[in-house]
Amino acid sequence: MPKPKCNRILFFISVFWSLYRQSRPESPLTCGVRNNAALHYRQILEFRKVILQGIYGSSIVEAKEKIGQVTLGLKPAIIFGKAETVEVILSSSTQIEKANEYKFLHPWLGTGLFTSPAAKWRHRRKLLTPTFHFTILEDFIPVYQEQSSVFVSKLQDLTKEPWVDIVPLLTSYTLDIICLSIWAMLIHAI
Repeated sequence: MPKPKCNRILFFISVFWSLYRQSRPESPLTCGVRNNAALHYRQILEFRKVILQGIYGSSIVEAKEKIGQVTLGLKPAIIFGKAETVEVILSSSTQIEKANEYKFLHPWLGTGLFTSPAAKWRHRRKLLTPTFHFTILEDFIPVYQEQSSVFVSKLQDLTKEPWVDIVPLLTSYTLDIICLSIWAMLIHAI
């Protein structure tokens, strides 16, 4: 006599349910259409409004702090509506681990500053931060202005042509600026 397949189905449902419950952050921000219906009982008849509030994470906390949580499939997403709230998280030096979605960019972009994990990012950031300090860049403004004038005059000479490939011009322009900034030597690449 064959065994019922109901046990397997119940097993998979319980596994997915437990994974779903574990993946949700412990937060009073959790909301959805069901929770919004309880919070906004007067708006139950306005179905469209309840659905939109569920999507945008409307809740008691959201009304004050402009923050909410929406579950997209099995993955919870937190939605911020105030710049001050986002600033606290983005300025944190401890919360710099990239999300799993960045892994899809690795074959295309590699693990550079934008997509690298936290440890690699912190090391590279320490190397690059002094390079782009404003007081250092101010010294090179005359170089940028001079080379920009040369670049614009080259572009004005090419205005009579119906089509211009600008990539080689930009490459030469960049090379001139780099050589003049680093070595104080103009190589006339453009």
